[in-house]
Amino acid sequence: MALLAGGLALALLAGCAGYEAGDETFVSLRHGFRVRPVPADPWRRTPDVADILALNDPSTSVLYFDNPYSGGVISLQVVSRHFSGPAAFLDELRFIYRRMLSTPHMDMRTVADGRFAPFDRAVRISGGKEAERGEFDLRGTMGRRPTSRARELARERLEERQPFGGPRTREEVREQREFREQRLTPAYTGNYRGKVVVFLRGGKLYEFYYIDHALAFERGLRAFDAFVASLEFLPGGPLGWVGLAAGSSPPN
Repeated sequence: MALLAGGLALALLAGCAGYEAGDETFVSLRHGFRVRPVPADPWRRTPDVADILALNDPSTSVLYFDNPYSGGVISLQVVSRHFSGPAAFLDELRFIYRRMLSTPHMDMRTVADGRFAPFDRAVRISGGKEAERGEFDLRGTMGRRPTSRARELARERLEERQPFGGPRTREEVREQREFREQRLTPAYTGNYRGKVVVFLRGGKLYEFYYIDHALAFERGLRAFDAFVASLEFLPGGPLGWVGLAAGSSPPN
C-alpha cells in the first residue's frame, strides 16, 4: 500500500512531462484532460513541430505530430487566457488568429464555405457543459522548412563529407554556417490549409492546430477531427484526477 501511495505521489510530481504508449490514451493531470493521440501511421510524435512552423511555443505545447510525407502538422498546446480582464471568448480567438498572422512567412486567412471571409463571419462558437468551443478554417501561403527527415538526410550528407575531428577548412566552415541558416529560414513557399479548434475551460485555453499542404489537407482532416473529439476533461480539473482508465497511459 505504501508502495502504491509512493508511486502515485511520484506520478503527480512528474506531471510536467508527457507519456504516450502507441495508441493508448494520453493523460495530463497538470492540465486536467486526457486525449487519444493521432494514429502513428503516417503521423509521428515529434518535438520538432515548433521548430518547423515557428507557431507553437515549446514551453506550452503538450503534444505535436508531423507527417514526414506531406509536411503536415497537428499539435495541442495549453495556455492561460490571454486577457486577464472581462474579455469574451471571441476576443481570445481573435488573439490566436492575430498571433498566427504575425508568424514569419505565413499569409493564411480565414475562410467560410471555401471562400475567404472576415474572421467574425468565419469563426464558429458553441457552448458545452464543461467548456466553450471555437473553431475556424484557414487557407493561404506559408513559408515551409523541409521535413525533419529531409533535414536529417541533409545533415548526414554534410557529415559524410566533413567527419568529426581535426581542423576544418574555410570552405567547410562556410558550408556549416549555410546549413544552420537554411534550418532557420523557409525552404519554399507553398499553398496550405489549416484548421484551429480551441476550448476554453476556466482560465485555460486548449488549442488544437492542424496545418497541411493543400493537396494533402483532406486526407489528414479525419485524424485531426478524431484527435479533437477524443478530448475529455478530468473530474475536478487540473491535478484533480487520481485514477487511470483501463488501457490508458501513465498520468502526466
